[in-house]
Amino acid sequence: MEYPQAPFRKIKKVLQFVWDSPYSSFYRLKYQKHGVKSWQEIKTLADFKKLPFLTRKELLNTDPEKRIYFPVKNIKNIAVSSGTTDSKTPLILFSKNYTIPKSTLKFFDGLRVKRCLLLFPILQANFRMMWLLANTKGVMVIPGDINNLPLTAKIAKNVKIDSVFTSATTLYYFAPFLKKEYSLSRINHISLRGEYCSEQKFAFLKREFPNAYFDFTYASSEASKLGDRCGFLAKEMPRFFHPLSDTFYELLNPEAESELAITRMSTKANFPLIRYKTGDSVSFQQKICLCGEKIIMEVKGKLGLDMIKIAGAFIYTGLIEQVLLPFTDYLADDWKLHVFEEIHEGKFITRLKLQLIAKNDRKNNQQLQVRITEYVSNNLYISSRSRLIDLVQKGAFLPLEIEFVNAFLPEVKRKRIISHLK
Repeated sequence: MEYPQAPFRKIKKVLQFVWDSPYSSFYRLKYQKHGVKSWQEIKTLADFKKLPFLTRKELLNTDPEKRIYFPVKNIKNIAVSSGTTDSKTPLILFSKNYTIPKSTLKFFDGLRVKRCLLLFPILQANFRMMWLLANTKGVMVIPGDINNLPLTAKIAKNVKIDSVFTSATTLYYFAPFLKKEYSLSRINHISLRGEYCSEQKFAFLKREFPNAYFDFTYASSEASKLGDRCGFLAKEMPRFFHPLSDTFYELLNPEAESELAITRMSTKANFPLIRYKTGDSVSFQQKICLCGEKIIMEVKGKLGLDMIKIAGAFIYTGLIEQVLLPFTDYLADDWKLHVFEEIHEGKFITRLKLQLIAKNDRKNNQQLQVRITEYVSNNLYISSRSRLIDLVQKGAFLPLEIEFVNAFLPEVKRKRIISHLK
């Protein structure tokens, strides 16, 4: 499915722009290797869909100065990805401006944000600090240290913060430290970005920060903003967004992982993304929102990070969290699922080990462990028709293993599903 309001003439204009650009030959060389001699050969949307996709690996393997479409002398700053999603190598992106989304500025003004705590890895925090300072007036921006949350909480108390910019996972770990030092009711604005936020984690954070307006952004380092939330969607779960009018959306393999590929229909981008595979699983539904928009985009998570394909089926973090809901009185909100593939009786078979954190020293409660194992096995759907127990009975999966652990190490992005497939 594609976003229907994407005129091909805008796409063609972008193709002409990158082909004729005197600053970069990135796309021209890429398409010439695939037999395209000129942008003028792309005459229809069908022709456009024959162009090869762009991948993050290509960006990582290309000198950042060779993939910018403006003069090098105009570089004002760089953004650096965390490198945690699919590579240990950080993705460096040059930029010619510090533009901040108008929607963010609106929240700052409307909520009277004056003292904003940034809680990101240092390289990302530096860029975001410049980004905020260049676009806001009268706002104090305070950098926090994700490697020293107790100290950051003390700093937050002394400067009397009223806003936090961070990721959902980092805020989850930071909240207990801040709570010891400061009233969480004094936080009136929280901007969460950089990773998928589950309904359960969102519910937990809303309870902890009762007076905060939660501003969710669907974005990535390389693609910047990918979706928008109106005032009506802001009341919905954090996975729902509206498509952007300057972006052409494609869904790859929509009956399975539904990976999103995007094309920016603007020549003003620092690096126009063309048929870029985001690695995100999404879906679209035609539904009229109260704001007037006619399409709602549901973001299901990062492929390989929030979901995994195994034995012809898919496992999603959201579904696991749903089946764990009956045990919220006994379990912490954090968990990890390890996925193995082993040879059993002469054939490959999948083994799942679910690591959980038990509350109140219940980790030695074997009865609780048995209850969770049985309930998850009988209620976790691996496909639209098959539960985990069904696949165990068919011999495709080994019985589920439950392991209680004391804690997980803090991470910038919590990887819920860990693949041990070779």
